[in-house]
Amino acid sequence: MRGHRGLEGRTPFEMWAKVAKPGVPLPPSTRQLALSFGIKIKDRPITKHGITVAGYSFVSADLSKMRGFVGNRKLQVSVEQEEAGRVWVRIPDEHVDRIPDLDPGQKYLEVFNPALAGRLWVELFLSRKEVLELSKAQQKAGRPFRLESHRALLGPSETARKAAGIPADVKMIWRLKEYV
Repeated sequence: MRGHRGLEGRTPFEMWAKVAKPGVPLPPSTRQLALSFGIKIKDRPITKHGITVAGYSFVSADLSKMRGFVGNRKLQVSVEQEEAGRVWVRIPDEHVDRIPDLDPGQKYLEVFNPALAGRLWVELFLSRKEVLELSKAQQKAGRPFRLESHRALLGPSETARKAAGIPADVKMIWRLKEYV
């Protein structure tokens, strides 16, 4: 590989080796950010339909296995404010070793609903018939309608993001403002 002028004549790998010495922390992964700034919602049981959040089901083979271990016990669930297609289910400590293919120390199971991938929770809420009808009625009465529950959910995670010094994704904030 050729060296790059912008990297003082070094290759990208050489520059990475220089800055990735012990003691220099790697940036947080998408997974770490999602778990740190995700919104913990009401604990939920795993049913034959998986985990249900706001009427949407999230299912996986590992989640089905975990249902056999925990029965009707309610588990902690977290959602990402920008990604409705994924939830995180906390694996009870006594069952972490029973779920195959988990990284050491992994305590959350990532569960997907592909039909919701890339969508915002606020988009999903605003697309519901009852919410649309309420919005129209409020606007007709001269009272602008806002989805206050989303704003309330957004607050704690936004405060934590700012405290951690993590920059906001300008595109996501723009999309959110478009719907709220």
